[in-house]
Amino acid sequence: MEIVYYYDSKYKSNVDELTKDDAFMRVDIVNKEASSVGTDKKEGYYLYIKSSDEETLKGIDAKITEACEKKSEEFIKKAEGSESQTVIDYIHKEADEAAEGMGAIFG
Repeated sequence: MEIVYYYDSKYKSNVDELTKDDAFMRVDIVNKEASSVGTDKKEGYYLYIKSSDEETLKGIDAKITEACEKKSEEFIKKAEGSESQTVIDYIHKEADEAAEGMGAIFG
């Protein structure tokens, strides 16, 4: 399962702090500049999270909601629909290209 969040550049330190939580250590995380993944957003970042366990992702979502409530500000938001899919597709493509490159080196 995969989930994508978007956050503005000014909140990067908040997200960096958030992802140090133990809950995030059990998932795959990729941060990407929004301008590089092919969405309409030209600033900010996407946080891509992947886990084979749906309950783990629900826990992550709860941690994010809790962190926003503590700050009294929704500093990170879930990306939905085609925006989310564009980011997921970009991450998959990037991973496939990296695997092909490693295959060429060690193949």
